[in-house]
Amino acid sequence: MLQDDQKDVETKLWGRRQAVMTEHEKRVQAARQQARIVTGVDSLEPRETQRLNQQLKKALDGFDREVALPAWDALLKRQQEALENLGVPSMFVTSDVTERSRQQRLIRVIEDDSTVLAHVMKTLNDRYDYGLELFLLSIDEGITGYRDDSLETVKRNQQQYNLPLKILSYDELYGWTMDAIVAKIGKKNN
Repeated sequence: MLQDDQKDVETKLWGRRQAVMTEHEKRVQAARQQARIVTGVDSLEPRETQRLNQQLKKALDGFDREVALPAWDALLKRQQEALENLGVPSMFVTSDVTERSRQQRLIRVIEDDSTVLAHVMKTLNDRYDYGLELFLLSIDEGITGYRDDSLETVKRNQQQYNLPLKILSYDELYGWTMDAIVAKIGKKNN
């Protein structure tokens, strides 16, 4: 829902910005045609080129200030409201730069940390009855001593969140573990 809204805003803004660029191209073509009629040459004087480029810059600056930035602010407000209504901690409508930065860091943590994401998804699925069939997935690369602790953690998460757990290994998926690959090709090329 949030991503669709954002994609829609981005698509509309891109289209409108392209319309500004197309209008500029039409002005350039008209100026070239006028120069061709007057001088017989299909090129513009440097002053005319500079004037047209300044018009484009002014039009794009105006578009950004009057259209794009207000659209982004409205989108951000809708996203903040939606996340606040879902009960995501620290999410509320604000225009304060420090608070927005804090919210962005929180979203990055949720996206990057699968345990936090599992907790949030489980909580939202239970609270709003989305009907999602959630499960935990862990990949065992087959590196001795590397995944052992995290596999124990994910097993505890399975109990804590009461979600099914599937552990896949490189050995199952590819017929090799990372330890076996390193043993075969050596540490120099890994």
